[in-house]
Amino acid sequence: MRGIGVPGLPAVPYLGSFAEVNVRTYVRRNGIPGVWFCSLDINRLLPTIVARTTYTLPYCFGRASNKRVGDELRSVVKRQWPRGEAHTNIHLKISETICEPSPLEVFLSARWGYIRRLEVETCVTHRFLIRDGHCNAPRLFRWMIR
Repeated sequence: MRGIGVPGLPAVPYLGSFAEVNVRTYVRRNGIPGVWFCSLDINRLLPTIVARTTYTLPYCFGRASNKRVGDELRSVVKRQWPRGEAHTNIHLKISETICEPSPLEVFLSARWGYIRRLEVETCVTHRFLIRDGHCNAPRLFRWMIR
């Protein structure tokens, strides 16, 4: 995140820019597509508290970083608060620019509305890209959010 602040005012120095690593899934609520955040990890405590209390976003505080090293993006999370310890190290290889995106690539990079609460039982369909031999094939998984 960069340049976060009160709308209409300049960005808040230091607190308004930070690394963020999030885990999310894509859902539909009343037929409208949206994103459901499972967690958002950042390395600033005050923005974590503000986002959790003001917007009810599941922000977590700890060590979080995103660094580009050559053709790799390296993301690290070591959560400290509020939901116990969680950690991950993700290394992604950056490849060529996608000039003609497939429907899956459009779906994965689209802008989505944020769904804060799911008030009814909702079936979630999620696409995962799984390396299967020499072929990258999307697989559909379903689960229920209650």
